[in-house]
Amino acid sequence: MNEDDKLTALARQALYAAARDDLGLFTSLIFGAIEPETVFKAAPHFQVLSRALQDVLDGKTPRLLLAVPPRFGKAMLGSVALPAFALGRQPGLKVICASYGDQLAKDFALKTRNVMTSEAYAAIFPGAALEGASALEELKTPKKGYRLATSVGGVVTGKGANLIIIDDPLKAIEAESEPARRTAYDWVKGSLMSRFDLGELGRMIVIMQRLHQDDLIGRLKAEEGWKVLEMPARAIEPLSFDLGGGKTWSLKGGDLLYPEGLGEAALAERRASMSEAAFNAQYLQRPDAAGGTLFKLKHFQRYEQRPYDHHIELIVQSWDLALSEEDNPEGCFSVCTTWAICGLKLYLLHVFRRKLEFHS
Repeated sequence: MNEDDKLTALARQALYAAARDDLGLFTSLIFGAIEPETVFKAAPHFQVLSRALQDVLDGKTPRLLLAVPPRFGKAMLGSVALPAFALGRQPGLKVICASYGDQLAKDFALKTRNVMTSEAYAAIFPGAALEGASALEELKTPKKGYRLATSVGGVVTGKGANLIIIDDPLKAIEAESEPARRTAYDWVKGSLMSRFDLGELGRMIVIMQRLHQDDLIGRLKAEEGWKVLEMPARAIEPLSFDLGGGKTWSLKGGDLLYPEGLGEAALAERRASMSEAAFNAQYLQRPDAAGGTLFKLKHFQRYEQRPYDHHIELIVQSWDLALSEEDNPEGCFSVCTTWAICGLKLYLLHVFRRKLEFHS
């Protein structure tokens, strides 16, 4: 082996060693085993998701609620890469992965098995392996660890867990069903969480797109002990995310979370093909209240001519104040809308929007 080959081998080994401690790097290296026909494209939100998930594995965040739009890589990271990463580092770990249906649960398990039997995985975790006779529903390691796949409502009797991952616990078409939402919640609280070997020390992740104010995240976030990470496809207001290592990633209001995968045109297409309530929930992570929001844009009409003064009964201003320096790119705007009231009709006369400073 010449010097160049030695340096290449050393660099490769250093990369594998780094991947054993970094879920994001690990995922990029084993991605070919998950999606053989797709080239991995790094994006900032992947790093945010990886950091949040690894914090659970490392015990920094015992309970995590993760709300992310569909097709943004949350299942690949949470249900496929994370269990393989966890079992590579701790072969005796007991992991339960649950989804809304048997087929979805098996699909995730198959991808995890593909990862754990790949050459890349063996290079990163040379001492880790699966038992040869492992069934897809229960991928076992020689150290008595496993990744158990189940569906919401499925039987998990006799199986303990150190880590529970729930990915898409409810079908979108079932979101309006109160019995379906209650069944998912009762199963998680009454059956699944009783599987922890160390009780309250067990770690748990819920990954989903928001579907309803009363969905699983909606219910659990009202309880203590949960960290909530919501990542809308478009930032409604300035957002800041933890990248780890003291670094953050910031978005301004209106910025897209994943323009490489869902740009302006694609997001507009999604919006046009869905109801307002479904889009707000699944893509903005802001589910509307039951019955819809009070005011909808489609209820408003446009006018070409200002109403005559003698028709105006009252002029009203509504202010939303947010004091910040004008040159602060992350600062919020103060907004004032001026309305004319003409009987049962409201006319928007003017909109004032500016970053305002406070002067004593």
